[in-house]
Amino acid sequence: MTSIAAAADAPTVLLGEDASESALVQMAETGEIGQFGTIHIATHALVDDKRPERSALVLSQVGLPDPLESAMKKERIIDGLVTAREIVREWNLSADVVTLSACETGLGRKAGSEGYIGFAHAFFQAGARSLVVSLWKVDDRATSLLMQKFYEDYFDSEMKTKAGALKSAKEWVMDYKDENGTRPFEHPFYWSGFILIGAVGWQ
Repeated sequence: MTSIAAAADAPTVLLGEDASESALVQMAETGEIGQFGTIHIATHALVDDKRPERSALVLSQVGLPDPLESAMKKERIIDGLVTAREIVREWNLSADVVTLSACETGLGRKAGSEGYIGFAHAFFQAGARSLVVSLWKVDDRATSLLMQKFYEDYFDSEMKTKAGALKSAKEWVMDYKDENGTRPFEHPFYWSGFILIGAVGWQ
């Protein structure tokens, strides 16, 4: 995340216990979340292919309030999860691109020719113009390299569109050589799982 943030102009970065459901709830309530042109979420994802609205992004589990006490006080129950339903109902986005850097974030419930209903539908309904999502369980190291290169090229707006930046990032990871001179991520498994959907060109 820090390498990605280094490529951005004045980024807001939430790491560790700061990457919490409470923080995102507050950003949604104040409207702050709608001010970001780019949103990158690197976490675990729980994909529910039966009830896609219950698919959730897993955030910090540190210091969660007792759910019973919250219920008795009629307060919001904070469980460290942000569901697709909550994103649709509570988030008002204007982001040009939202990246869900986690496993299988492009999946959900199969809906015939419409593909999958899941996180993508939720973020589009919330106002995102495009998303980068994954189609299978991804490798951590390869994904880290892919995302770093993607944002370096994407933020260099004179160089590439979103689609072009993702394409060049995939090619770079495929050709990446380690300290031994080998190409550990040459196989498409490591870089082809991420796709761009929505508005793929300029803002």
